[in-house]
Amino acid sequence: VPAIVVVGAVALLTVLEHGAQRRWLIDHEAASLARLAREAARTSMPESGSWQAVVDSLDARLDVRATVMARDGRVLADSRAVASQMENHASRAEMRGALAGRAGQDVRRSRTTGEEYLYLAVPMERDSAAVMRLAQPLQVVHHLSDSLTRLSAGAAAVALLVSVLVLTYIGGRFARRLAGLRLVARRIGLG
Repeated sequence: VPAIVVVGAVALLTVLEHGAQRRWLIDHEAASLARLAREAARTSMPESGSWQAVVDSLDARLDVRATVMARDGRVLADSRAVASQMENHASRAEMRGALAGRAGQDVRRSRTTGEEYLYLAVPMERDSAAVMRLAQPLQVVHHLSDSLTRLSAGAAAVALLVSVLVLTYIGGRFARRLAGLRLVARRIGLG
């Protein structure tokens, strides 16, 4: 029974660690994406009144989905979808953050592409554009998180095995000592 408790505790810790590792990886990716988004918002200018060439260029250079939105949430340009066919983004968490004057971030499954993305939006006041949003699929985060979880589970299994071996060795030594004491007690009892 104690072994089952230990195995259960190790499994629980591995699951909890998986969540912590995923959050750390997402935070790390968000910081990188925020730097890119701020620079893109600072340097981007529409070409002939259109943002499409800008978002397409960002996607081609950075391999991120790029979106420019108006203050009312209308999508002005998107590098991986037709902007005019996209729904209004005013209620999105990252959009609300950017309109409040700070970087807004969210992780969710895209209704347009069906993939889970990390979205990061920053304020940008140029012409009709108010927000520059970059999005990155979380496939890399999933793969890294799964690898870290496997590594953590492997390390926990090795630690558990070493613990069992050490405890077996120590238990055996105590058992031999107790057997010796039992033998001495029996001899004393026999006279």
